[in-house]
Amino acid sequence: MSLILLKKIEALENEIKNHVLYNEFKEDIENAKILLKEENNIESQNAQIQKFEKVN
Repeated sequence: MSLILLKKIEALENEIKNHVLYNEFKEDIENAKILLKEENNIESQNAQIQKFEKVN
């Protein structure tokens, strides 16, 4: 499935490379491709969060 999505993203990227807003989305497209290529190596983790202290 990820290979199909990767090919679709690459096809979309080839279509929009000359669009004026391409540079606005280039990094997002690259990140999507990386995530799809590394899909098996991604591990989820629990976030460590805390409430903000009130500052007056």
